Amino acid sequence: MTLSPDDIKQLWDAEHYTLKGYLYHLLLAHRSPGKPWKIEHVPDFCQRWALSERQFYKAKAALVAEDLIEETNLGGSGVERF
Repeated sequence: MTLSPDDIKQLWDAEHYTLKGYLYHLLLAHRSPGKPWKIEHVPDFCQRWALSERQFYKAKAALVAEDLIEETNLGGSGVERF
């Protein structure tokens, strides 16, 4: 069974996810296998998926530290690529 981003949000709202797990699964659900994916505007992403920016960056840092994701910040532009 594949979960859509909206399915994952419903599980988040029902408190079935940790912050790190929620962000990880959102990123996986948004990107095509083997293709990079980017978040054009972090504040909009956070608002859409019910995260504060602080939560986003905390979870992202944990995922990077554990080598679960690779990221590229495009020079302070607010764009994140995974």
